[in-house]
Amino acid sequence: MYSLWTSRGIAWRALSALLVGVVASMGAAAQTGSLPPERMARGVEMRVNRLALLVDATAEQKDRLTKLAQAAAADMQPLREQHRAAHQQATQLLAAPVVDRAALERLRAQQSALSDTLSKRRLQHQTDVADVLTPAQRSKLAQLMQQRGERRGQPGSGMGMGMSPWG
Repeated sequence: MYSLWTSRGIAWRALSALLVGVVASMGAAAQTGSLPPERMARGVEMRVNRLALLVDATAEQKDRLTKLAQAAAADMQPLREQHRAAHQQATQLLAAPVVDRAALERLRAQQSALSDTLSKRRLQHQTDVADVLTPAQRSKLAQLMQQRGERRGQPGSGMGMGMSPWG
């Protein structure tokens, strides 16, 4: 297991943060219904292009990264919609004249399970992407994220809360 403070641990954290940002940003617009799917797909491709540029990815790597990101976005979209629906339900339950604590607890438990499912899918995507990148590319990415974090006043992180590296 890697320590969070070794160079490998920093690389893993930076890669994880980057990939979570990619996946999260892909689904954010679709979650609100603000972008049509084809525009969201173009956004995915733009983010993958940016990642490919940052790590000097080959054309084959870029194609594989695009397919992985599109698959992750497609898999996670229904889960995000479930999360949004549950949030709306919680708001309604809390606004009711009498608060149904049991219903809210059931909803919380469902959301916890949903979050775990999302987390597992994100990790699958992250490890799939890590498999596409070479160790040198992952190291370069970690260094770039480290520098970005320092510029943003977040030494060691490279990422803000849920921010993509392009946000």
